[in-house]
Formats: sequence, C-alpha cells, structure tokens
Amino acid sequence: AGRSAGRALLQRARSRAVRRAPRRDNRSVYYAAELLDGLRVFAHDQNLASEERFEEETARLDAALEQAPAGSASNSAIQRALDAVAQDRVDSQVAATATLEYYYTAKAVLGSQSTIPDCSFVACGDHADCVPADAGVRCQCKPCYIGDGFTCRPVPCAPRTLGSAAPVRGPLPAAYPVVRRQAPGQVGEVQLAVFGQDSEPQLAVVFRDISNGNRASLVIGRLNDMEVDFGNWHPLSTSAAFGLSIAGFPNGRLMLSFRIGLLMNSTSYVMGGVVNRSGDLTARLSAPRPLARGQVESLVMVPLSRSRAVCLHGEGETGRPRGAPRSGGTAQLVEVLPDAVTRVIGRYRFAEGWRVERISATALSPTSLVAAYRAQRCDDPASPESAVSHELAAQWIGMARDGLLIDPHPAGLETERTHMLARDVALVAQDTFAYSYESQREGVAKVAVVHVNNVSHRMTVIGGPEVIARGAVRFLHSVSLPAGAASPMTLTMFQRPQESCFAEVCRVSPEGRLAGCRGIAWADQEIQELSVGRLPDARLAVAYVSMRGTLLYQLLTPLETDAIPG
Repeated sequence: AGRSAGRALLQRARSRAVRRAPRRDNRSVYYAAELLDGLRVFAHDQNLASEERFEEETARLDAALEQAPAGSASNSAIQRALDAVAQDRVDSQVAATATLEYYYTAKAVLGSQSTIPDCSFVACGDHADCVPADAGVRCQCKPCYIGDGFTCRPVPCAPRTLGSAAPVRGPLPAAYPVVRRQAPGQVGEVQLAVFGQDSEPQLAVVFRDISNGNRASLVIGRLNDMEVDFGNWHPLSTSAAFGLSIAGFPNGRLMLSFRIGLLMNSTSYVMGGVVNRSGDLTARLSAPRPLARGQVESLVMVPLSRSRAVCLHGEGETGRPRGAPRSGGTAQLVEVLPDAVTRVIGRYRFAEGWRVERISATALSPTSLVAAYRAQRCDDPASPESAVSHELAAQWIGMARDGLLIDPHPAGLETERTHMLARDVALVAQDTFAYSYESQREGVAKVAVVHVNNVSHRMTVIGGPEVIARGAVRFLHSVSLPAGAASPMTLTMFQRPQESCFAEVCRVSPEGRLAGCRGIAWADQEIQELSVGRLPDARLAVAYVSMRGTLLYQLLTPLETDAIPG
C-alpha cells in the first residue's frame, strides 16, 4: 500500500511541479533542478495537509469511541476505523519519504551540493555506501572503486588493515555436535576458505586445537559489514589431526581434509560438508573417508567447477621398500555430492621418478590449475638431468569431463639453484600467476611472474624474479588481488623472526615486468601461521595464529594507503 501511495504521490507531484515550473528553453541546465525543487515543495505541502487531515480524523474517531459502549458493535467498528487511519498515515509517510529520496538522489546525481538530512533520503549506487558528511550525509564509493557515489567503477588497489584483530569466537553452543566452548584454547594450525554466492559470501575456518588434544574443528562465519559473526565449532576428528586443508564452493558445499597418525602410520582423510540454509551457521558433514596413506605433508586442495576439487600430495611412505625414496606426486579429483558425501572420481600421477614435496597450487580458471612443488631426483644423483635443479617446478593440470589432464612438461624456475623451501602461487591476471618462494642459500624471498600458454600449456617467466624480503622467513603466502582496468599486482605475505607480519606488493606491467614494489605493515604482531581468502568486494579475510596460540581474524580493505617503502 505504501509503495502504491508513493507512486501516486510522485505522479501528482511531478505533474504539479511541471505546471509550476517556469517555461524555459529545452537547453536550459536549470530546468531539471527547478523541476525537482517544485517536486519537493509539493511533497512538503502534501505531507503537511495529510498530517492535518489524519490528526482531525483521529480526533473525531477518538471522541466517537468515548461515546460508544464498550464491547458494542459500534465500538468495534470505530476501533477498526482508527486502525485503518493509522495504517494510511504510515503509508503516507512512506510515500513522502520515497518522494524526498527521489528528490535528494536526483539532485545529488545532477551535482547539487545541497545537504542530505540522513541516509533514508538518498539511494546510493552499486558499490557505494551512505556516510556522514560535514553537514548531513553523502554517498561514497566503497574501497577499490572510484566515482561520485552513484556510479562507481573498479580501480586497482592494495590492502590495508581494517580494524584490529579479533578472536574467532562463536556463540555459546546448545548441544552436540558442537563443542562446549566459545573459542579454542591454543591453536596449532589454521586454514580458511571463502565460499558461497558473491552476494552472501561466507567463511569457513578449520583449526587444530592443541588444548583439546590436537583435535580438528570447523567453524562457519558470516560477514557483518566490518566484522564476522561465527557459529559454533563442529568437531571433525575424535583424535589428534594434522595437515588441515579446506576448499569451498559457490553452492555452499565444503571439502575438508586432515591427517591422523605419523609418517608410515598416518592416513589422510577427506570429508564433505553442506552449509545449512537455516542461517544458523551450521553445516551437515559426511563421515571422513581415507584418501592417502603415509603422508608427511598436508594435502593441497584446489576448488574447481561442479563442486569438484583437485587434491594434491606427494607419494607417501606406505607401500615402498624401507629406505627407498618417495617417488612422484598424486592428483586426485574429488567431488562433493548434494548430501555432503565425497566421491573420488580419479587418481593421477605426475613427476614420476622425483621426490615431490612442498606443494602449493592455485586455480587458473574454473577447470584448470597450476601446481608448484619442489622436485628432487630419486634414482641417480649423478645423472646429467640431476645437474639441473627442479626445486621450483610448476605444472599445468586441467579438468576434462570426468578426469584430469596433466601436462607432461613441467616448467622450472632458477634451474641453477638449490635449497628452495617455502613457496606459494596466486593468480595475477588471465593465464598469468605469481610464484613466490624462499631461496634459503641466498637468504632471500623472491617473486616471479609466469605466463601460461592457453593452448600448449607451456610456461614462460615474463617478470622477475625480484627480491621481496631478506633473511629467513617462517612462511610466505601469495594472494590474488583484483586488477580492475589497470595493471595487476602481486601480494606476498611473509613472517620474519621477531618482527610483525609484513606484506610486499608489486605492480605487474602488461609485459609482465615487476615494478614499484613496496611494503605494507598490515599486522601489529608476530604470528605463527596464517591463511588468506579474497572476498567478492575485494577485501581480504585473514585467519591467523598469534605466537601465544590465539586464533584471530582480521579484514583488510584494499586501499593503497598505509603503504610504506619496502
């Protein structure tokens, strides 16, 4: 009713404003503004007249109600009339507000500097917020966008801290299957995934709780402007679990993995999850199923289309002769079904004859990925091929129907060097990724830009490597940043001993050259481990573990402020 009344009032107001507005040449720049001013005057007059009429009618009905016997038919009829008048009054106020919103929004779009009283009187554009101004309010584009608040276009950006770190804390649980604590005591490792639709993104955090026997748990989070609301913990294991991984999908499904046991006696499990649509931040989980045995490192999961993920791991200890080296890597294609059950579609080998470790990976498209890993020769160390280092290998893997295609020719970076340890990869632009890594012998961390031919899948280093940090690093993580219409960027987060966690951002030219590298101090403390996910609005969600074992999260908004020389 309120909307109908609003449309009717707008139509009458526009007609009245047109009749009152002075006749001008159609080229007059003032005609629209004067028409809007006439609309506002009419809306104001109409609202005053309506309020006076409602007051008179309410007073008349109140007087009649006093004369009507209680419980009589006339008393009931008058009460219904009073209710109808009250509803009509609300509808009229809604219509008046809609008219004023149209007036203030149209004036602001035309460039008027007139004061907007509050946010209920303006309709900001997509990717914009209503914010306080010197007098009243105004529309302002969100971070990573630029414009007048009504039309906002994306621009390149880099992160800065948005608020202080906060604990990952959920509400008090009601009953099983959630654990009976608000927050974990001391956390050993953490992994984060961003999933769901772009309009309603959610976070999934898995962590190992040292204070609870090293058991693994899952918690779901929902974005609430500048904060995250977390649900209760879902236990994933009944015994100590290590090597946690998680992948999320747009349809609300999750894939999780963890390892139970040590070395030859270890088993890596995978399980699926489906987030409940009730909005209570809970998930329905399937039973864990064995996926690999004898692993010493975490499985790496890369989500692709159709609720499928590629699970990457080196060859395990189980099933090989004592003392023989592990050989090759394995890629398993796994799907999460609607009932949260996981299905292994296929198992594939790569880099056979090489010991594969320190795997990292990132999606290049909904159906392809690049896997980065350290490969060392297993058979004859004196062979000519062993003289070439493959410690910075990269391999293309694609999904085709119900299987995987693995390019047989992995690329190699800095093939003359050895002792390459930590590494990570992240998408920079179409068919282009950043390869960040630690060169232990040189005592530096570097980043290179690699292009993948979308037909042959051959890889070429087109930028770098550039040194981004000196000294030992505890970890490093590459993060994809939105490029907008300008040059893309690389972002690498790393932790040096006894320093606050740092990040290095470099611009990437259209030819792939790295330039303008600079440091960003995003955290105010040293941390043990972190995991990063990019939100649809270009912010970054970071879950990390402090040196005291506290599980924290922090949102980074992509603005180029707070950058300091690297």
